[in-house]
Amino acid sequence: MSGVVPAPHRFHLWLGAATLVVTAPLLVWDWAPAVFPQGAHGPLAAAPLTVIGVALLAYQRLRGSRSDFLKAWISAVAFFLWALNQVVPDEHWATICNDLAVAAFILDVALVILGWPAPVTPGAAPVVASQDPAKSARD
Repeated sequence: MSGVVPAPHRFHLWLGAATLVVTAPLLVWDWAPAVFPQGAHGPLAAAPLTVIGVALLAYQRLRGSRSDFLKAWISAVAFFLWALNQVVPDEHWATICNDLAVAAFILDVALVILGWPAPVTPGAAPVVASQDPAKSARD
């Protein structure tokens, strides 16, 4: 096995590393808020949320199926709304962004629990929704 990482995977690794890097200042703020300007916490919290949303979309776009990519949009929108919630000065709109983010995260997890999108096994025939697997096994 070669130690060379293909270009699309390098991009994913770069985005993952970038997310960790932009999260570091937020954690530093928790320990030493005085070293940051007044009002820095919101943008410091919004940055990693935005980057991870972009990273998720890029990762699923290059790796997943169309339905995986569609589902990734639900999570990404949740991250983007959560990021927006960190920086919106108006409390009413911040609350709306927060509530929409919560709803998007709930929808995302509910879809996982419900099994959508169905996992794709390489080389396997697609499953037809109207097909009864028990009946097929008996035939």
